[in-house]
Amino acid sequence: AALGVKVTLLDRGDRLLKFLDHEITSELQNNFPGGNINYINNCGDFRIERSGNGPILSLADGRVFTAECLFFALGREANTGGLAIENAGIGLNEHRYVAVNELYQTAAPHIYAVGDVIGWPSLASTSIVQGRLAAMNALKTRAESFPKIFPFGIYTIPEISYVGITEEEAQERDYKIVIGRCRYHSLPRGQISGDCEGLLKMIVHRDTREILGVHIIGGGATEVIHIAQVALINNAKIDLFIDNIFNFPTYSEALKIAALSALNKILGNHRAEEACKHLHPQKN
Repeated sequence: AALGVKVTLLDRGDRLLKFLDHEITSELQNNFPGGNINYINNCGDFRIERSGNGPILSLADGRVFTAECLFFALGREANTGGLAIENAGIGLNEHRYVAVNELYQTAAPHIYAVGDVIGWPSLASTSIVQGRLAAMNALKTRAESFPKIFPFGIYTIPEISYVGITEEEAQERDYKIVIGRCRYHSLPRGQISGDCEGLLKMIVHRDTREILGVHIIGGGATEVIHIAQVALINNAKIDLFIDNIFNFPTYSEALKIAALSALNKILGNHRAEEACKHLHPQKN
């Protein structure tokens, strides 16, 4: 699509990349490269046929799409077929993945498994760490478990990365939150790079100021997110970004601006609460 090819993206679900923060998904759809992607959700059942001019895809509602080529995403399956792992006393879980414990041991304690064959999160970055930890545990150099906080990177155009919880997850947990935002058009680096459509979104606990999640779409997303990752690992508050100096001009400044945005909302909420106390004094 970024090279000018017209693309139709059909999705059986109601929303693209449902695991993402909803606002980030909307930003992605609004900024598809070149406006060359036609996204259709809730497409339901379909039929694929071959023709001399390319594949033909028909939806149950009667809509028909023709194209030069078709790419069908089926998800992932653990490549365990033919290994006969059952002969070693190793079984698969209900999702057909190899079951392991926190040390990556299978049901046969002397056999370890890591990566896509054990399922989520199935990332190259996490698989590398899993392999190192499994080797350390197997050699008994020291027992280590997998880090609880790690980022996800999605190399769409524009790219996306996040760490921590989404706004929707925070609401489901009844957290008192404020949202800090920084639009790339307000960043000098964004203006210089011509990357003005990006967004950094920060989920902050209103009472403690602790950073609960950071979600980025735009240039440098998969790089900037590591600063947020370290902040979450250390249970940092927005003050960490507000009180420190960042290189200028950089995408990383978005963290500081989003933190200031959250602080303004926190102070505004507190002032509103104080005003309410004066308007409606509590009775003893």
